[in-house]
Amino acid sequence: MSVAAIVTVLIAATTSLPSVAQTQAATQAPQQIQQSQTAANDPDGPPALADGLIIRYTASKSIGAETKSLAAKASLRRQQANALSAATGVTLEYAHDVSADSHLFWLPDIVPASEAEAIASTLMSKANALGIESIEPDYRLFPTFTPNDPRYADQWHYQTSTTTNYGMNLPAVWDVVTGSASLVIAVIDTGILFNHPDLAGRTVPGYDFISRVANANDGDARDANASDPGDWVTSAENASGPLKGCGASDSSWHGSHVAGTIGASSDNGVGVSGVNWRSKILPIRALGKCGGSLADIVAGMRWAAGIPVDGVPNNPNPARVLNLSLGGPSACSATYQAAVNEVVSRGVVVVVAAGNENTNASTSQPGNCNNVITVGSTRKNGTRAPYSNFGPEVDISAPGGSTSPSDEGGILSTIDSGDTSPVGPIYAYYQGTSMATPNVAGVISLMLSVQPLLQPAQVLQILQTSVNPFPAASDCSSKGCGTGVLDALKAVNAATAFQITRTFMPSLQVPEVANTVPGNPLTNGNFDSGRTAWTELSAYTGAHIIYSLAELQSESNTIVPHDGQYLAWLGGLDDETASVSQNVVVPAGATTLTFWYRIGSSDICGFDEGHIDFGDARIYSVDLCSDTITAAWVKKDINISTYAGKTLVLKFQVTTDESMQSSWYVDSITIQ
Repeated sequence: MSVAAIVTVLIAATTSLPSVAQTQAATQAPQQIQQSQTAANDPDGPPALADGLIIRYTASKSIGAETKSLAAKASLRRQQANALSAATGVTLEYAHDVSADSHLFWLPDIVPASEAEAIASTLMSKANALGIESIEPDYRLFPTFTPNDPRYADQWHYQTSTTTNYGMNLPAVWDVVTGSASLVIAVIDTGILFNHPDLAGRTVPGYDFISRVANANDGDARDANASDPGDWVTSAENASGPLKGCGASDSSWHGSHVAGTIGASSDNGVGVSGVNWRSKILPIRALGKCGGSLADIVAGMRWAAGIPVDGVPNNPNPARVLNLSLGGPSACSATYQAAVNEVVSRGVVVVVAAGNENTNASTSQPGNCNNVITVGSTRKNGTRAPYSNFGPEVDISAPGGSTSPSDEGGILSTIDSGDTSPVGPIYAYYQGTSMATPNVAGVISLMLSVQPLLQPAQVLQILQTSVNPFPAASDCSSKGCGTGVLDALKAVNAATAFQITRTFMPSLQVPEVANTVPGNPLTNGNFDSGRTAWTELSAYTGAHIIYSLAELQSESNTIVPHDGQYLAWLGGLDDETASVSQNVVVPAGATTLTFWYRIGSSDICGFDEGHIDFGDARIYSVDLCSDTITAAWVKKDINISTYAGKTLVLKFQVTTDESMQSSWYVDSITIQ
């Protein structure tokens, strides 16, 4: 194989999270209120504060699984909040379920814990009338800055940034967000060590895309096993055969090192910490012995983003972030650029390493491709790492470490002790733009956890305007290392405050399109005749619901219609009630309403809802929240046989509350 066709991993040479107070509040006995001891026992510690009440109702009053309808649950929640407010004289707002029988009600503001305890006491004095079993304040907990992961203290790059330690300011972020369980980060690399104690249970099923057996080193070509068997090359292999000229080397365990930085199990008393504690890692094996081929890497990128790849089962867990700690000397190839454009069009953020040749990044792909976030590397003192590529292609720099003069200046993460095959889990310091890249990818995943509607260009904008400046001693002002050094706290705060807005414009006019689904009584079921046959209603004057692809793109919305050039975009605004409806004569033999949908939301569950009404009957409801986000179009079939032969109004509708927008996209509606 030609060495020029190989892409190499980006290690330059060589080869815990503070325990945010994770202790759960003690379970209370009925009719008891937990009292805050913080102020009394630790006058110099964090303030004793609370911002809500966790209330357990008696069985007769609980908001439990027996209440099936979202509308009924919402009504009961409002009634309970109103009753609590009337009993205390303080406005309480239902927030969300804590468990099946415990529910959080927010106070208007964060208050001293003693004040929340007094409100709780007032409610407990009326417990029988209100149907309350127990109450405890929702105390605010703060980082203890005492590591639970024993090697966290060695991870300097996570720490609060100072003039001598340019850390990422992660401890303050973890007090707010540690990730989203619905978000996936793909690591396109050498595979992963599934049995490493800091990686076990942190993944969703991945795939091995290495297509040549000699490079795969696992006895076959592509398969569903993304584990890392080792990528060593012997001197004999380097001298002749399919690996000739690749260079003799021990196994790198590179993919596991990268994955550990992004998402090692954290606050578990073992090893190191990861940037993101909750989101899962999607391991894509595209690098093996002698690196990886462009075609295999691109296949892994596309599959990771949820795009079908020939001969491979579809990916049920599409990623929002792709980490590519790899590169090779070349201009950005058309194949790479096409793959990047395709995945970015789906709202996927692509983060790549700038390269380790201490030269202009314009010579290293895919860091020189468009629409990627290219990451340079800094040392502990914030200056450019001596190996890191530079130039205008670099968007941002992040800690990638330097193991000279000592290993401790590198980035500590998860690897194996074996020189060839896996032997046993250990931890090691590496340096390189490969190590800087997962720091950025991990922070992006935290940004998307608090604001999942962010698009790739918006992510880059926030990152670049939320940095720490390079120190005066850095040569980055002349060479170009991006806008500054990654600051996780600034980036996550900016993402939280970022406003996703919709503009209002008249729908594009399109010619009448004949219905292409035989037997479908709906007119313009795929919306490709614009508003024809549909009635649009919105709480916002001037807003419309049916959007063309061009209109979506004009608002930086990367959703692509399921069929044709139009779709219905319901929601996306605060305090919105939006609908599209059509009068339908249901054929006598019709049995099924079929439609395709996607959900985007930054809200918690229980506040924003999509539903379908058929005449006076509600035939479908869906909670629009961060737990129900879809990364691809989903097909839904609803039995409507009881409505056969009737003339009814079919209505798709969304209702949202006053904050944290949700969107329900609907397309390709048929009745058959």
